[in-house]
Amino acid sequence: MKRTALVNIICSLLAVIILMLGTAVALVLTGVIDLSVRTIELSSGSATQAYDGHALTNDEWTLTRGELKDGHMLIVEVTGSQREVGISENHIYAKVVDEDGKDVSADYEIEYKPGILKVKERPIIAVADSAIKVYDGTPLTAPTYTLESTSALLSSHEIIATVEGSITEIGTADNVITDFRIVDKNHTDEAGEPIDVSGNYSIVTKKGLLTVTAIPPIPPDDEPGDEPGEDEPGEGGEFPPGTVIFKVTSEKTARIYLKMESYGDYDKTYHPFGDRESFGVAPEFEYMLEGDKSAYYMIPYALDNSGLSTYSIVIDPQVGIFALPYYTFEGGPIQSSDVVMLGDATAPYEVEFFDWDSTAGANLPSRFNTFVSLYDVFVRENYLYLDDETREYMNGIIAEKGFSADDSGVIEKVAAYIKRSADYNLEYDTAVDNSDNPIIAFLDEYEEGVCRHYAAAATALFRAIGIPARYTVGFAADVTAGVETEIKVEQAHAWVEVYVDGMGWVKVEVTGSPRSDAPEEPIKMTVAPINQRVQYVDGMTLEVSDSVTGFTITDGSYVYLADVVGHLDGPGMVTTVIEEFEIFDTDGYLVYRKSTGEGADRFDITYSTGYLHMYISKLIAASVSTSGVYDGTAFTTQLKDCALVGALEDGYTATLTPTGSRIDAGSSASSFTVKIMLGEDDCTDHYWVVNGFGTLTVTPRPITIAAKSDVKTYDGTPLVCNDIEYDPADLAEGHYISEFVVEGSQKNIGKSANVVKSVVIKNAAGDDVTTNYQRTIVDGELKVNPPT
Repeated sequence: MKRTALVNIICSLLAVIILMLGTAVALVLTGVIDLSVRTIELSSGSATQAYDGHALTNDEWTLTRGELKDGHMLIVEVTGSQREVGISENHIYAKVVDEDGKDVSADYEIEYKPGILKVKERPIIAVADSAIKVYDGTPLTAPTYTLESTSALLSSHEIIATVEGSITEIGTADNVITDFRIVDKNHTDEAGEPIDVSGNYSIVTKKGLLTVTAIPPIPPDDEPGDEPGEDEPGEGGEFPPGTVIFKVTSEKTARIYLKMESYGDYDKTYHPFGDRESFGVAPEFEYMLEGDKSAYYMIPYALDNSGLSTYSIVIDPQVGIFALPYYTFEGGPIQSSDVVMLGDATAPYEVEFFDWDSTAGANLPSRFNTFVSLYDVFVRENYLYLDDETREYMNGIIAEKGFSADDSGVIEKVAAYIKRSADYNLEYDTAVDNSDNPIIAFLDEYEEGVCRHYAAAATALFRAIGIPARYTVGFAADVTAGVETEIKVEQAHAWVEVYVDGMGWVKVEVTGSPRSDAPEEPIKMTVAPINQRVQYVDGMTLEVSDSVTGFTITDGSYVYLADVVGHLDGPGMVTTVIEEFEIFDTDGYLVYRKSTGEGADRFDITYSTGYLHMYISKLIAASVSTSGVYDGTAFTTQLKDCALVGALEDGYTATLTPTGSRIDAGSSASSFTVKIMLGEDDCTDHYWVVNGFGTLTVTPRPITIAAKSDVKTYDGTPLVCNDIEYDPADLAEGHYISEFVVEGSQKNIGKSANVVKSVVIKNAAGDDVTTNYQRTIVDGELKVNPPT
C-alpha cells in the first residue's frame, strides 16, 4: 500500500515535469520565449577634416544588421578621436539591456564596423619673395617669403624659415626657401623647444627671382617734338645728355619700342616720377610656353600663326643696357621672364621681330590653349589692382565717357582720351609729382605732363575698366631700313601694355601733344583691308590691295595711304592686317600715322582685319526646312536633311555636323558645319562654302482654355466663378497653368459672360512658356434664375 502511494507520487511529479517541459517547448516554438543568440552589427560614423588642432570625433552610430528582441534596447558609446594628421578607427562599444535595465548582452553576438576618422594636412604654400634693383655693385638679397595658401596657420603656430639667395652682377638668380618648419609656440618638448608640428601641414615652397638690371635712364621730362620720346632731353639720371644707349640697324623702316621692363601695382604714396617708381615690382608667371619661353612670346606665336613675316634687327648696346623690340620671335637670348628683358648687354645681338601695331586679329595656335587659360587667370589676379581713391576717380571718367571692356575699340578710345586729357609739356609744374595722388592730380588739376604721366594715368584707367594693364619703360625711336640709327638717352620713353585675352600683352602709345592743336572731338571711323576672294588657278598667287574700307571722309579734305600685309600662293585663306595707315591733308602734310600715334587727337580709328581667300570651287551647304509643334524639347537639324552641293577634288572628304536647334516657337536656321579634310589636314578654307540653310520652324502648341459656367437662383448676392477648365493633354509634358485671371459677375436675374483675362503657363523648371502656346479662349456663362 505504501509502495503504491510512493509510485503514484513519483508518477504525478513526472507528469508535472513533462507538462512543464512541453509548455516551454511550445512557447519556444511559437516564439513566445526566445532562447536564441542573435547577431547584430553596429557601425560608427566616419568624418574628415583639415587639421585645426582640435580632436575630430563623430558620435553617430547605426544598427546596420540584425534586430533586438522585444523590450531590449542598446546603450552605445562611440569613443574614436583623431587630433593629428592621420587615420584611425572610430571605436564603438555597446551593450543590450532589457526593459528592467538588466544587461542581456549575452543573448547577442555583437559585431562592430567602426568608421574612419581622417585628419588631412593643412595646405601651406610659401613663395620666396622676388626682388629687382639696378646694378650698384652690392649684393641683392630678399630673405623674406609670402604665403599663398588658402588656409592660415593656427593661432598658436608660427613659421621658422630660411630664405637664401644673392646676386651682385647683372642677371638673375633663384631665391630659395632652404628651411621651412612650423612649430607650436604654446607647447615645448623636454628640451624646452617648441614642438615641431610641420607634419600636420602640406608644405609647398616655391622659389623667387632676384634680378639685377643695367643702370636705366630715368624716363625723361620730354621736350615737345615730332614724336613723343624723340629728341627729348632727360632730367638727369645716370647718363649725361647725348649718351648713345644703342646703335640699331633694322631690315625695315619702322618706329620701334625697345622694352626694358614692366611694373606691377600702383602705389600713390610713392613719389611716382622722382627717385622711385610709382609702380611696384611686377609678378612673373612661372610656367613657360615651350622650353624656356615665357608668356612674352604669346603675341609673336600668334602673329606667326597668322602668317605675318618677321624682320631682322641688330642691336648694339653701348652702355650695358639690354632691351628687346616688340614683338621678338627668333634670335637673341630666350626670355624666361614675361616682365623684364634680360640678356648679355656687352655685345651686339640680332633678333627677328614682327612690325605690328594693333590690338586684335592675332590668334595663338590651339596647342597653347591650356597655357592661355592659366595665364589669363594669373594676369587678372595680378594686374587689375587699384587703390580705392584712384578707382573711384577713374570710375567717374568711365561713366562720363561710356568706356566698356566689352567694346572692341575700347583700347584705342582710352588711348585717344588720355592723349587729349592733358598738355604735353616739358616745362610742366613738377608739383604734380609730389601730390597725394599724382595720377589724379595730373588728370584733374595740373592737366600737363610728359610720357610717364600719360602712361601711369592710362594704366590706372585701363585697370578700372577691367582691362589688365602695366606701366612699361624703355626707348622709342624711328629707324630707317639698312641705316645704323643711334638711340640716345633722350629717347627713353614710358608707355602702357594692355592684356588682350587669349593673345597677350600689346603695347599702347598714350602720350599726347599740346591740346591747343587738337580739335574738340576726333573723327571716328573703322577701317579694314578689302576682302579678296577668287577661284584658284594653278600657279596663281594673291597679293593684298592697299585699299581699305571704312574711310568715311569723302569730301577730298583728306587722303590716306595704307600698307596692308598679307600674301597667298595656294588654295586657302589668310588674315590681312593694316600694318601702317597715314592720313594727309590737302596740302600734303601728314596729319595721322598709325604706328606712332601721331594725330590720334584728330582721328579715332579702329582697325579690323580682312582676308585673302583662294578657293578650288564653290559649295553650298544646303538643308531641308522642317517644322514641328512646340513640346518643350529641342527641335534639331537632322543629318539626313543636310547636304553639301558641289563636287570635291580627289582626296578631299567632307564631314557635316548638324548644329541647328530650336525649342521655342518661331524659326531659326537649320544649320550645320562643314569640315573638309585632305588626309589629316583641315582644308575647309580650300573651298568657298556658302550657306543655303533651310529653317527649323516650331509652331505654337494649341490649347483651349474656357472659363467655367455657373448658375444659381436669385438671392441678392453676385454670382462669380473664378475657375477655368481645359484638357491637360493639350499641355506639353511637365507643363502646367500656374496663374490665371477670370473676370465675371452676375447679381440680378439674367446672364452674362465669364471671361478669361489672362493665363500663365510654365514648364517644369518654372520658366514662363506662355508665348509658345496658341491659346483659344472660350467664355463661360453666369446665369441667375428667378426665385421659384
